[in-house]
Amino acid sequence: MPDQVKQQRFSLITDKGACGELLISPESAIRHTQPDRSFGTTDAVDIMAVNIKTLDFSQHSEFSLGTADRVNSGRFRLIPPGTSRAQRSKPMIRGIHHTAISTGNLNRMLTFYRDLLGFSVLFESGWPAGTERADRITGLAESSARVVMLHTGNANIELFEYASPAPRPGDPHRPVCDHGITHICLDVKDLDAEYERLKAAGMTFHCPPQDLGMDVRTTYGRDPDGNVIELQEVLNPASPIALRLPQ
Repeated sequence: MPDQVKQQRFSLITDKGACGELLISPESAIRHTQPDRSFGTTDAVDIMAVNIKTLDFSQHSEFSLGTADRVNSGRFRLIPPGTSRAQRSKPMIRGIHHTAISTGNLNRMLTFYRDLLGFSVLFESGWPAGTERADRITGLAESSARVVMLHTGNANIELFEYASPAPRPGDPHRPVCDHGITHICLDVKDLDAEYERLKAAGMTFHCPPQDLGMDVRTTYGRDPDGNVIELQEVLNPASPIALRLPQ
């Protein structure tokens, strides 16, 4: 914004209508990266809020701006005072897609996750040694592997069996306090019945189901490779940690 531009009072317009006012002065506008464009002519400009009235940041962070004589059709983001440039970047992460496990016996793991736990197979794939793209992604040399992606509820698990390089075997009794991924948690109904079913099928558990309080019951068990699987039942569907599946 050129220095000669005076302060302007804008109304904030969201999808629910006007919700406040914003006083913009030259020093409060953050210039767009393109030098020939400034506030008022560019979409997606960040604005440092210096004088805000009746605006709820938790409800509205994007809005249009309007004055008495015009409405700017671009969309703008409101940035609270004191926000760093790193914090001004809008996160692009939408959620966790999958957890990946390397195994020395993929067929045995499939029997456990697909046949016993009820995961469905999304796809099976793999690559031979000499696949440059796979080596670049994994950071390995002359890698080759078989891959299966499994799905249940709102979660995916990806299983890898590497043929090369020769993997170091994991410790099937690795304590959960050791650094690294400690466990995968599965949400279940009727924890006691599921515990008995899996125990009868040969799954090992640390203990019978335990009451944690706050309407949560849980137990830890192990898959065939020794990875810890938590079975958790949230008894109160209104609990903030209750699993909410897409309708």
